[in-house]
Amino acid sequence: MSSDLTKCSGLECPIKESCFRFTSQAEPLYQSYFVEIPGKWEDDTEPINSGCEKVVKNWKCDMYWGQQNENIVNYIQEIMK
Repeated sequence: MSSDLTKCSGLECPIKESCFRFTSQAEPLYQSYFVEIPGKWEDDTEPINSGCEKVVKNWKCDMYWGQQNENIVNYIQEIMK
């Protein structure tokens, strides 16, 4: 099933692997993408490196689509059947 949503390229996004806008399969014929990634570092801070992991507490993305959002969409689709 293809998704009808605006996808994100995930460029430099530390949480892209858990975001449906990055991980979903693109529509082969037509797919919209954000012109710029919607996420940003708050307070103009850069990521803090802690060993080999980045601390992402200062990352803010109003368009993040995590598992909870996906569960809601799936529930609505079931109701509509």
